Amino acid sequence: MALPTLPPGIGYLLAMLGARFLASAVGLAWLARQPAPDRFWVGNMVLIQLVDFASGAIYLATGAIGPATAAFPMVNAALFAGLLWWFNRPRPSAATT
Repeated sequence: MALPTLPPGIGYLLAMLGARFLASAVGLAWLARQPAPDRFWVGNMVLIQLVDFASGAIYLATGAIGPATAAFPMVNAALFAGLLWWFNRPRPSAATT
C-alpha cells in the first residue's frame, strides 16, 4: 500500500486488532442470521465504517497518505456503511401494509 516500513513489534498490535475484527465478524454473521437483527449493533457497525471513511479522508487531505493507499479502504467503508444502513432501516410491518 506504499506505506513506510513499520517496526517488527507492530505485528503484536495487529494481532490484537485482528482478534477484535474476527470477533466482530462472528457477531455480525450471527446478527445476519437472526429474523430481526439488533439494530443497535448493526448501527454501531455503520458508525465504525463512517469513522473509517472519515479517517481516510482526513489522512488523504493532509497528505499523510496518497490516493492509491486511501481509495480501496474508503470505497469499501462507504459501500459497507451504505449497505448496512440500507438493510438496517426500519421497514413497515405486514400489518401496516
